[in-house]
Amino acid sequence: MFRTYDYIVLISAVIALCFSLYLFMLVDQILGLFMGVWVAVILCFGLYMKLLRIVHFVLYKNLNDEEDANG
Repeated sequence: MFRTYDYIVLISAVIALCFSLYLFMLVDQILGLFMGVWVAVILCFGLYMKLLRIVHFVLYKNLNDEEDANG
């Protein structure tokens, strides 16, 4: 069900979350909040790339099916 890409995105988001918690607790709260925003950015980028791959797969499959039916 999960592919390597999904694990990479999830692991990078967890690493960013842990790093932002470290920054928030021990270094600087503002910097920690800034890094916490990157967790959502990483997850949204991963979701966007996954949806883009699905759309391209469906689009190219439909184009190939139409070419086979016509030609």
